[in-house]
Amino acid sequence: MIEYPDLSTTLLAGSSLGLLLLTKFSAAGYFPIALILLVWLFQQTAPAQRWVKFRPVVIAHVGCFFVAWAVIWMFFGFARNPGNINYHWDFGSGTYLSMLTAILRKYSLLPDPYVHELAGLRLLLRTTFGYVAEHLNVGGRWFFFPVAFLVKTPLPMLVALGVACFGTWMTFLSPNSSGASMSTDWHKRRTRTIALWIGAVTFLAMAMLSDSNIGHRHILPIYPPLFVLAGSFLVWLGRNFRLGPAATTILLVASVAEAVDLHPREHAYFNQIAGGPSNGFRWLADSSLAAAAELPLLSKWEDNIRRSEPAAQFYLVQMTAFPAAYGSSSIPLLRHSVKIPLSPGYYIFDATALLCGPQPFSGNYSHDYEREFQKQRMLVASDSHEENLPRYMQLAVSRLAAICLRRRADARVGDGYFVYRVTATDLESFLSADLPAGLPELHAKSYSRSILSPSDK
Repeated sequence: MIEYPDLSTTLLAGSSLGLLLLTKFSAAGYFPIALILLVWLFQQTAPAQRWVKFRPVVIAHVGCFFVAWAVIWMFFGFARNPGNINYHWDFGSGTYLSMLTAILRKYSLLPDPYVHELAGLRLLLRTTFGYVAEHLNVGGRWFFFPVAFLVKTPLPMLVALGVACFGTWMTFLSPNSSGASMSTDWHKRRTRTIALWIGAVTFLAMAMLSDSNIGHRHILPIYPPLFVLAGSFLVWLGRNFRLGPAATTILLVASVAEAVDLHPREHAYFNQIAGGPSNGFRWLADSSLAAAAELPLLSKWEDNIRRSEPAAQFYLVQMTAFPAAYGSSSIPLLRHSVKIPLSPGYYIFDATALLCGPQPFSGNYSHDYEREFQKQRMLVASDSHEENLPRYMQLAVSRLAAICLRRRADARVGDGYFVYRVTATDLESFLSADLPAGLPELHAKSYSRSILSPSDK
């Protein structure tokens, strides 16, 4: 819409934006990106031409927003509450999100189902725990996403982006870059390049302000513009430097070879800076590890154990796992309906459960958790409080995870699962004896976290 602010471009961009907003609320990041880009273009336009050149661009952007708004309403059949659902609107007060949803509802600016889902973002905006570089932090850390980008982006791509930075400076930003040509084509290429950088950098900056440090996936929107920049400046490198074509070929071959070697474990990718996929848990957790994709591998490991121990019992501590669907016989311990007693066997934790604590009692194992555990243990000990068993199980698993984190794992499955063999004596000690040194953990802003892998010395 910057180069061609006409009706067809406005309709296409607005429809795309509307569909994006229906798919993912993070698409709202387009608005500050567009504003920054418009301000930059305004500053770059000669004062005498600003009104003539800038007015159509502004009108196109405003039209784009109205088209996106209409697409959202169209999706819900232009009805405020198409299902006549009685939504729960008590989301508290005093926050920017609560004020925004109140305004949207008062003036019927958006359909109720959409506003209700928007209000649900409060769960992401609240203070949570985030793990990065062997530290569990209360709240977000500004460096979480830069670190995630650095260790999850393939090295050939990082090198290509280095070329893009160098090329952008040499071609468009250095004092001598405009000496060769000030043609219309040069201005177009400059505008496109800076626009792509603004989009990627602005979205990354917005992510860095968030307290939700749960996954590298939240900055995936920065990659498309970076891919375009990397590709275009690798072409520039080939045209302007004698060894450019050879360097580009090497980067391409390295990227393909790395992808083929990692398949089908792409989810577990960490580059050589992080030490490869096997060391990813030392840098990030949660959806950046996605250990659930290794459940088929876990099923094969269980089969191997059962050849020598036919009666072996397996317990899985992972919130999002459905092990039976992948042939695993592990009993998932984080289901709310679990009421079975714990017994000796193999306790399999995904790295996130160890590093960040099993849900719903995630974070550091605190004095509050320990007091609640002891209370529930006493209630469950009496036959008349069977309804307390699920909560006791959740607290027991949380206690077990905190203790296992301070032990060396007995085995490791894939890149994300750590196995602890728990005997009857171990289990009695874990659930009844006093906690080891360092537990419960005192309140702090950050907690050191490190899993002792079987291969660690």
